[in-house]
Amino acid sequence: MFGMDSPTLIKIEAKRNLFLVSAIASAFGFLIILLSISEISLPLIEIYYILAVIGIIFIVTVSIAAYFGTIVNGYNYLLGRGSYSGDHNKFLDNIRRDNVTIPQSFFEKDKNFLEIYKDAFYSYLHNYPNASLPTTLRCLEVGLKYKYSEVKNLQNGSPIDNEFVGKVDEQINNISKRKSKNTDINDVPLFDFINCAEPYFSNKAETLRHLNSLRNFIHGSELIKPNDAHSALTKVTDILNILFPLTDKINVDITCKICGNKHKYNIDKESYLIGKRIALTCTNPNIQSEDKNYLVTLMP
Repeated sequence: MFGMDSPTLIKIEAKRNLFLVSAIASAFGFLIILLSISEISLPLIEIYYILAVIGIIFIVTVSIAAYFGTIVNGYNYLLGRGSYSGDHNKFLDNIRRDNVTIPQSFFEKDKNFLEIYKDAFYSYLHNYPNASLPTTLRCLEVGLKYKYSEVKNLQNGSPIDNEFVGKVDEQINNISKRKSKNTDINDVPLFDFINCAEPYFSNKAETLRHLNSLRNFIHGSELIKPNDAHSALTKVTDILNILFPLTDKINVDITCKICGNKHKYNIDKESYLIGKRIALTCTNPNIQSEDKNYLVTLMP
C-alpha cells in the first residue's frame, strides 16, 4: 500500500533504456554500412563480416549494460531514498505540494475503493490523464452513494447528513415521477449527487464549481490535460476526506525495509500525506542492527 510498485517501475525504465540504446546503436551501425557498402571489394568482404560481428557484439553489450545499469541505479536510488519513480517524480511532486491527505477512511468502507482510487492515482502518475480523471470521478460517485446509504437510516444523523439524504430522496422522487417507475440512488446522475452533497463542502464554492465543470471533460472529445486530472484528483480526495473523516491517528500496516515484516504504526493525520517521506523504526525485537531506522514514502 505504501510506495509505488518500485521494482516494476525500475524494470519499465530499464526496458525502455535497453530499447533506446539498441535502436540508436543499430541505426548508427546500419548508417555506417550504407556509407561503406559502395567501397566494398571482394578482398575486403571478410573484414566487413568481422566488423559486422563486432558491431553486433557491441550492440548487445551496450544494450545489456543500459538495462542492468538502470536496474542497479534504480535500486541504489530505492535503497537510498525509499522510493523510485523515474520520470513520474514531477507528477508526484505536483500532488505532494498540495498536501493531499490519503483518504484512508474511504478505503476502509469497501475493499474495492482502494483499488479504484489507485487506478485513478497511478494513471495520473504515469501521465494518462484521460484514464485518471473519469476514474477519479468514479471514486467520488461511489463515495457519495456509500455516504447516502450509510446515513440514510441513522436515527440521530447530523443536520448536514439529514439535508444530504433529503436532497437525494427528492431527486429520486422526481426521477420516479418523470419516468413513471421505481428508482433508486443508481438512477441519480453524478452531478445531481454532487449538488445534493453541497452541505458537506458549503465553504468550498470553488471546489463545487470545479466538480460541475468536469462534465465538459467526460462527455466530450476534448483531451484531458495532466493539470486537469491533477486538480480533479486533489479536489475529489479532499471531498472524500470530508465525507469520511480521518481520526487523529491512523493505524496502518507498513512493510519494514529492515526486516521485511509488516509492522503497525500510528501516523498523525497531519503527516498522512500522499508522497510524504517519513522516518520509521523497525520494531522487530529479533533485529540486532544498531540502525533500525528507514524511510518510507506514503502512497495510496
